[in-house]
Amino acid sequence: LNKIMLTKPQFRDLRNSLKYLNTLEAIDLFQILYKSWCHNPAATLSLCLFSQIYEHAAELVRKLTELEITIDFLDQIDHLIHFIECPIFTHLRLQLLEPQSYPYLYKCLYGLLMILPQSNTYDILLRRLSTVATLAVLKTIPPSKIKKRSELQNSLPINFNNLMDHFTSLQKKHSKFKDSKRY
Repeated sequence: LNKIMLTKPQFRDLRNSLKYLNTLEAIDLFQILYKSWCHNPAATLSLCLFSQIYEHAAELVRKLTELEITIDFLDQIDHLIHFIECPIFTHLRLQLLEPQSYPYLYKCLYGLLMILPQSNTYDILLRRLSTVATLAVLKTIPPSKIKKRSELQNSLPINFNNLMDHFTSLQKKHSKFKDSKRY
């Protein structure tokens, strides 16, 4: 469903709303989709990346390390990385040219790189990140600049702690369900 919404021409207006989250309706839609898409970590992450909620996306990547890393999970992340290479994520790729303005985007993508086993998808993401900047550049950023970006996210009327709790809760339920099917 997230692939359809993020790629089909019929959803362009919806995508524009989600991309900028500049209306209350867009923010409500983001929260509804987030809660619905939490069943698929890669879909949740793609929504956050598309909506430019990079700090939360980086936190999600960290949270992903607490989940069981399965072949299905890696396959979802594989699709996400290939999806990032599609035209719909051009804005994200261009923001990689401004590491001082989007440090959490880097943290998120480098986090995904660390989760992936070395593979073709790993190489794709590594090449993308290598073409723009290194993490050394991020170390030169004054903390006040990073905090400023965080304050922008915090200015949105979205309770990201509640969304993270919802994500964690759903993932625990999925884990219990998978465990019950194994035995």
